[in-house]
Amino acid sequence: MVGHSADYHLQFLACHVQHEYNVLVPAQTLGFAVQPEDRAVLDELVEYFGGGNRSAYLRATLKVMKSIMIADQLREAQAYGQRKTAELGIEPADVPAHVQTFLKGSPGPDR
Repeated sequence: MVGHSADYHLQFLACHVQHEYNVLVPAQTLGFAVQPEDRAVLDELVEYFGGGNRSAYLRATLKVMKSIMIADQLREAQAYGQRKTAELGIEPADVPAHVQTFLKGSPGPDR
């Protein structure tokens, strides 16, 4: 490799690292479509979050989207709990006491 440019050495290293990664971490290639008007935004996000690597970007996006999904589910559960306690006439300030009573297994005020 004597006499080769720095770019050549970097490309060689990148290929070697990618090969090792592919051997150690088998992945499945999936295809998806992107609207032409979304391509510039995708490219920008891939560069920023994935260092130009779409797979790295997708892995980062999966973590973020999963956390958003969990937050949405928690909000839905909270709204459900608020509706149910209101239906039962339980004041929000009384909820911790009701929970403690339930967890201890002793009969509550309404049992």
